[in-house]
Amino acid sequence: MAYARTKIFEESLFIKPVRSTALRAKPLPRRQSHGEPDGIRSSLVMHNVVVDGRRTTVRLEPVIWDVLQSIARQEEMTLHDLVSEINRRRTASSLSSGIRAYVVIYLSAGLREALSDRLSRGH
Repeated sequence: MAYARTKIFEESLFIKPVRSTALRAKPLPRRQSHGEPDGIRSSLVMHNVVVDGRRTTVRLEPVIWDVLQSIARQEEMTLHDLVSEINRRRTASSLSSGIRAYVVIYLSAGLREALSDRLSRGH
């Protein structure tokens, strides 16, 4: 009898997820770079940037490009100047990796600052 009560209690602790198609995440549309054939899609988008006076192509995820452009606007500089600055300071092996690292560090610093401000105000 104790076994039956324990079994019922254990089963009542676990709630099975409801499977609903309405709640499933839909995949984000992917951007296609200009040089890709229709059948082949990449999650990376190519952009030409001028780094310290030299034109180069950089492939990054669309979200990284969007954030990088927002950072450039916020810092009141061109995208080319921001990427040139990132290139001068990077320790990553490639410019793409350096840009990704910069975006993560920039966003992390902003989050830390926002949390610190919120804590200092007592919220």
